Amino acid sequence: MLRIKEATRNHSRWPERILIGADATPSFCTERCCNDSLAVIDVNAKASSCFENDFIDVHLPKTSQLSRDDARMLELYLPYALVGVEARTHRRSIAISHFAQTLDGRIASDSGDSKWIGNEDNLTHAHRMRALCDAILIGSKTLEVDNPRLNVRLVEGSSPIRVIIGGDELCVEEYQAVDKDTILFCQNHSASSHVNKVTLLRDERYATKEILQELFRRGLHSVYIEGGCYTTSSFLTQGMLDQIQLHISPMILGSGRSSFEFPGAEDMSGALRFKTGRFVDVGADVMFVGSLA
Repeated sequence: MLRIKEATRNHSRWPERILIGADATPSFCTERCCNDSLAVIDVNAKASSCFENDFIDVHLPKTSQLSRDDARMLELYLPYALVGVEARTHRRSIAISHFAQTLDGRIASDSGDSKWIGNEDNLTHAHRMRALCDAILIGSKTLEVDNPRLNVRLVEGSSPIRVIIGGDELCVEEYQAVDKDTILFCQNHSASSHVNKVTLLRDERYATKEILQELFRRGLHSVYIEGGCYTTSSFLTQGMLDQIQLHISPMILGSGRSSFEFPGAEDMSGALRFKTGRFVDVGADVMFVGSLA
């Protein structure tokens, strides 16, 4: 996936066919297959979004050493390797949100404890997504409470650029996720010159479209949002969230912090609906993957 992402980074449109050679090197061709290939991936060039359910179709030659599980992995992760084409179409970074919740829709207990709602396979998935996305974004509350590292440790690949929203009152340099490349979107922060600070107009909620456009201008075509509920809800309600990856854990808290935080719809006609959606096995649990764009 990382090789495909690099090979298509400057493409203006999706490749129609990707051939995975015997040495796992990707190439773009018109031939249906070749004897020593591992996989042939057909891309739906007519799709309006790389998150459509029928965006790709993976074929395994009879001589392939890949399994159907490998093919499903290709189908799941390839859209994120090609997301740069979609970013150039919209002239903004593509936003993908991921979080784990209980059956009753809680992402943390009343005390803020959220370890571990998701399972080990979900953590591995998150690190794969971090490696495939150009940036990873959290709100200042998540930074303060969890002090996450936001790096890639469990899979191959480079760690994404860290992006923090808010935290005007925090000494952000004290946190693990903040380094010289971290981008801080704030409204009135006296951060040191070692942090890339972008000042936003003061408003009730941060202007998410402006944030995604600024990330795109910096060459960051995809951003992985890992919390929290206020940050995710800001992107969602402003129409700037392209996809949600919602890991569902078989547990019930009864109370705690909800997955989303915004004024609810008065009736079902006002509910936010997904354009496409599917459930993916994540170990013994499941993850809902839904496209909003």
